[in-house]
Amino acid sequence: MLNQNLLVMKKNFILFICLIMSAVYVKAQSEHHGQTEEKIAINQGSQTFFDRLYLQLGLAVGTKHNDITPMEPTVEVGYFVLRKLYLFGSYSGLYAHYDKDENIRKYTLSQNLGGGLGYTLFNTRNTYFDLNGKITSSVGSSDWKFVCYDIGVKYRIGSGKQKIHFGLSYRHINSRTAGIDNYNGVFGTIGFGF
Repeated sequence: MLNQNLLVMKKNFILFICLIMSAVYVKAQSEHHGQTEEKIAINQGSQTFFDRLYLQLGLAVGTKHNDITPMEPTVEVGYFVLRKLYLFGSYSGLYAHYDKDENIRKYTLSQNLGGGLGYTLFNTRNTYFDLNGKITSSVGSSDWKFVCYDIGVKYRIGSGKQKIHFGLSYRHINSRTAGIDNYNGVFGTIGFGF
C-alpha cells in the first residue's frame, strides 16, 4: 500500500513539474517576441546586480549503486560573475532508498548545503549548454552523513530568466555513516529557473 501511494505521489509530482515548466517556457518564448538579436545583446550587456541573480528548482534521480537509490529535490541560487561564468549555492533534501537486506528496507533523509561553479560552453538565442561542478555536505541531524562531489552538464532552454533545464551528472557520495557504503552513480535532473 505504501509503495502504491508513493508511486502515485511521484507521478503527480512529475506531472505538476511538467505543467509548470510548460507555462514557464511559453512565457519565456513570448518575452522576447519581436526583439532583434542586437536589442537582446544590448540588454544583456547592461545588467544590474539583480539581473545577474538566478533561482533554479529541480528534481534529480540517481541510478542504483551499493543498494542505494537516491532522489533529490534541489534549490539553487546563483550569480553570473561574467557573461558565461557563474557561482551558485545549493540546498537539497536527499531521499535515499537503502535495501541492503532484502527483508529490511530503509529510507534515509539528509539535508544538504553546498555550492559550485558553472560555465556556459556555448549558447544560441534560446538554448544554453553548461558544464558545472558542486560540492555539498549533509547538515543538521541527517540520517545519512556524507560529503557529495558532483560534475555534470546542463542543457537550458528558454529566454530571459525563465528557463527549463535538463542535466546529467556523475556523483560521488563519500559516506560518513556506519553501515551505509559510498555511492557512485549517474544523476538525471529536470527543473526550471527564474
